Amino acid sequence: MPFARSTTDCMMDRAHRRIMISGATLAALIRCLSLIAVAVALFQLRAISIAPDNAASAAMSIVRGHHFDVEALRAQANRRDKASPSCARRRMRHWLIVRSQLASALMQRADLDAMDAAMDELDLRSRNLLACYPRDGLGWLTLAWVELNRTGVSEDTYRKLRNSYAFAPREGWLAAQRNRLILQRFSLMPPDLRDRALVEFADLMEGRFIDETVATFMSVKPALQAELIGRTKGVSVLWQTKFQQALKRFGIEVRMPGIAEKPDRPWL
Repeated sequence: MPFARSTTDCMMDRAHRRIMISGATLAALIRCLSLIAVAVALFQLRAISIAPDNAASAAMSIVRGHHFDVEALRAQANRRDKASPSCARRRMRHWLIVRSQLASALMQRADLDAMDAAMDELDLRSRNLLACYPRDGLGWLTLAWVELNRTGVSEDTYRKLRNSYAFAPREGWLAAQRNRLILQRFSLMPPDLRDRALVEFADLMEGRFIDETVATFMSVKPALQAELIGRTKGVSVLWQTKFQQALKRFGIEVRMPGIAEKPDRPWL
């Protein structure tokens, strides 16, 4: 089969020529590809903030752990809800997630006027969502968060948090936000919400939310940290180990109830 042989020869010639590319040319090519990769990444991040009608993409990125800067969030949050039914649940939740991160970012900036306006908008959006869907856990949790940051705890705040548990007991990202919210205010919470949060922390660890449980653990006081560790006794050894290793990367050593301590062997 002469055609097959000639084709193979041609491919081998090309391969030899490729091998002979100079080191300088190869280095330049690598730099060029690196710049292209960076440009593509920047474009993708920018696209989330400027693409029309893209609250869904922004919300999903936030749920996956992405943090946008204030201007990108503000640009997204200021978009109009075009051609959308008044009770489009998914869309309403997407906007609520985007605006929640905007309010948090403004709080970190201590931009009080902008933060107050963002809280007003969050309160309104949450109530609109609950008017359409009274059993939406995100709506109840967002209302509780707004109230906690504005006026502090009250019986009505506890009711909102309980509704969040009732209507969204195991909704991963939402549960992680709720868990941190309650544990950071642990001393202000009634016994039933304290116990739910402790159980939820272990459930989140078992549910593979390691980054989220680590962040929450690091944000609370040592006494509560010890209590949280004690509640992880029923978590599988695999996820206890991953949690322990993740904390170790931050310089934090903890003993997990399901992991046997290795004996010291200074002679090894």
